[in-house]
Amino acid sequence: MTLTVSPEAEQLLLSEAARTGIPVGEVLQRVVAAHFATAPNPPSDAELERIARQEPAQHLRSAYQELAARQRETPLSEPERDELLRLLEHLDSHHVRRMEAVAELAKRQGVTLRSCMERFGVRPLEVAG
Repeated sequence: MTLTVSPEAEQLLLSEAARTGIPVGEVLQRVVAAHFATAPNPPSDAELERIARQEPAQHLRSAYQELAARQRETPLSEPERDELLRLLEHLDSHHVRRMEAVAELAKRQGVTLRSCMERFGVRPLEVAG
């Protein structure tokens, strides 16, 4: 195999080889191995489907709905508002993870996002106002 590298990359490889006493080919091999050893592996379709199916915990949804309903009727105390925001952030984060998984599955499977959302029962996140 023949590789073409930029003059800058070649100089970096030669400098590292001179500094360490390791042949240039081995320096390059180590760099490539280190890069791919730390590169994240994309999740499998099965893992994406697991994420897409995962509903948020019922007790968190219930707590959020209760505080949101109470907020519509009367002002919440500061601790209650903080808890409502914490719950909203958690539910929103969960929804984003599910949507990312559904979007990736739709892309991989060549189907529309809407059809993939329907398949996994993912609906737009409703935020109490």
